[in-house]
Amino acid sequence: IKIARKHTAFILRDLPGLVGSAMSQLAAGWLNLDHRVDAYKRQELNNLAEGAALRATDGLDEAAFYQRRQVVLDRSVVRTLIDQHIAGQRGTRLSELQIDADRVHLRLERPMDLPLVPPGWRSRTVVVAEADAWLRR
Repeated sequence: IKIARKHTAFILRDLPGLVGSAMSQLAAGWLNLDHRVDAYKRQELNNLAEGAALRATDGLDEAAFYQRRQVVLDRSVVRTLIDQHIAGQRGTRLSELQIDADRVHLRLERPMDLPLVPPGWRSRTVVVAEADAWLRR
C-alpha cells in the first residue's frame, strides 16, 4: 500500500482518513488471499475425491467378468483401493461409500481452519467433497 504525501494545510484532519483507508485496503488484500488459499484447499479435496472414485473403478470383480461376463465391482477391493488413495492425506476421512454393481459414490471430509472467525463461531469447519464413477458396459 502506498500513501503519497499530501500537500495540504489540513494534514492532521486528513491523515486519520488516509490511514484508515490504507488499513482497510490491506485487510481486504489479506482476506482475498485467505479466500484464494481456502478455495485451493477445497479444490484439492475435490481432486482427491475424484481420484479416489476413479481408482475405485479398478476394483472390477474379475471372476464375475471372466466367468459370467458381468461388469460388477468387488466391494472389498474397492474399499482397499480408496483407502490406499487417501492414505497420507492428513485429516481426510471417508465418511460415505456406496457401491452398486457398476457405480461408486464416495464422500470425503477434512477439517479446516477458518481464516476469519466471527464472534460466537468455531475456528474450524469441515470441508466435504463428493464424487461418482461408473463402469461402462
